[in-house]
Amino acid sequence: MRLQSELTCQLLNNNRGFYQNDLLRSGFGLVRPTLAPLSAGGIAGTVAVLLLMGGAIGLFAASSRELGKNWSLVARTRSDHQLVRTGPYARVRHPIYLGMLLFLLALAVALGHWPQLIIALPIFFAGTAIRTRIEDGLLEESFGEQFRAYRKSTPALIPKL
Repeated sequence: MRLQSELTCQLLNNNRGFYQNDLLRSGFGLVRPTLAPLSAGGIAGTVAVLLLMGGAIGLFAASSRELGKNWSLVARTRSDHQLVRTGPYARVRHPIYLGMLLFLLALAVALGHWPQLIIALPIFFAGTAIRTRIEDGLLEESFGEQFRAYRKSTPALIPKL
């Protein structure tokens, strides 16, 4: 066991070691831990990633469950479409996009790519604004005053505290 620990330490400390291996490259760039795993920062980062990813997965699962047959990749309404205001939709109008935001933040924390958020967040918010405007327009067209009251009382993406 001690030998295995020593080998692990050597790999972690070797500049040509495991963390610079091409196997750890991804679309996000080189993945290299910057904090010691058992340091306060390392533990806080791990907890943050778990909470953000858990929130993202939970929001997506709860949102798609509440939408039921209304859920679609394509922005559209059905002839039997219902305006869902329960579950996560009671707090925000677009909880799936909030889940995507949490996922984006979790990736930044997990991979240590905070500077990329300077570019990623404005792109995310711009794309989300376009998509939510289209979806809100379809829902207003289908549900009229009922949707306008929902839009007035419920934030689009970030819940009220």
